[in-house]
Amino acid sequence: MDRYASMGISNDAVAGIAVRNPVKRHRKKKARPPAIDAVEKLSENERAVFQLIGWCKTRPQIARIMNMAPTTVGTYRIRIKKKLGLTSQNQLLCAAIRGASDHSQ
Repeated sequence: MDRYASMGISNDAVAGIAVRNPVKRHRKKKARPPAIDAVEKLSENERAVFQLIGWCKTRPQIARIMNMAPTTVGTYRIRIKKKLGLTSQNQLLCAAIRGASDHSQ
């Protein structure tokens, strides 16, 4: 705190500022894997899309496999994220990969 003395600021003033204005750091919550019950709430098509996402298929590939438009696959992805309480595509992919590996054994 002596570095502020050359600017005419006392150590007490700097200490008071540090105490009154602590820096708040916000941490993102880690995504929890979806419960089996939550996956059961998915419709048949949503479960199929979820499984294909777990097999690392892209949206156009899923659309081709399921014979639907890529925008429809996108809609299913949004619904799946909402039902499973996920907030990002990365969380969806991780959850789907875990789900796909659980079902393949």
